[in-house]
Amino acid sequence: MNPDVLAQLQDIETPQQVGNWPLAWGWWVVIVIATLALIALIVLLVKQYQLRQAKRQALTLLQQSEELAPRAKVAAINNVLKRANLAYQNRDLVAELSGSKWALWLNQHNQKIQISPELLHLSYKPDCNEEDAHLYYLQVKQWLQKAMPLKPVEFNQPVEFSQAGGKHV
Repeated sequence: MNPDVLAQLQDIETPQQVGNWPLAWGWWVVIVIATLALIALIVLLVKQYQLRQAKRQALTLLQQSEELAPRAKVAAINNVLKRANLAYQNRDLVAELSGSKWALWLNQHNQKIQISPELLHLSYKPDCNEEDAHLYYLQVKQWLQKAMPLKPVEFNQPVEFSQAGGKHV
């Protein structure tokens, strides 16, 4: 064997490592879908926050009315309740409601928390006491917390209330 043959061999060169760029088209699809999902989530969260803004404002106004005299408290509660519902529903539907129709409409929107129709009429009674006003405050506060934001409900179901405030269909 000739020693010159081995001297003629060249060293083995390793290939260059494969880089991360440019990405394959599959990774671009994953990046675009993830970006769109993130944007959709952010938009959804912002809309939910804005949707609940009227609820937060109504609860703040309701809290401010807690220290008023009984008649003023009841009037402020009625005002807050009507304004909160106007923020979520069609004005033509809600603005004209009063009395027993108003109570029925409110109680149809939340079956778990019912507002007593007798308490809705407290602002029209000359003998409004602190206990009734506070009970009305608590019922409206619970109703606002549970029922808001409102979902559309058709107001065509006949609902009657007994003297004890229970619901009969």
